[in-house]
Amino acid sequence: MTIPPSKTKGRKYKYPRPSFPPVKVADYANDEQLPWQRIILAEGAKGPIVADVKCVRVVVCTSSTPYVNYLAPKEAVWLYIRRYANDRIPFAMRRIIRQWKS
Repeated sequence: MTIPPSKTKGRKYKYPRPSFPPVKVADYANDEQLPWQRIILAEGAKGPIVADVKCVRVVVCTSSTPYVNYLAPKEAVWLYIRRYANDRIPFAMRRIIRQWKS
């Protein structure tokens, strides 16, 4: 992240900005360079419940202003995308908290 030069003659930027635009979850789901992994979720009465899964490490950005003109990086989380047989694609973001043993 860098502080870019101002595009106008007004006030200079105060905070660093991301050097690339935000990426949508649908872009990760449709990306063919990230392969789907087929897993068995459970054994049902009619057979196994199968889904395709992608896991990607991402950084969550939130706006700190009411105008949504500044996206600040918050934390790195895992993006978990699941694709069912009927092409429904739900997703979730999860934090992994490690507990260190002393």
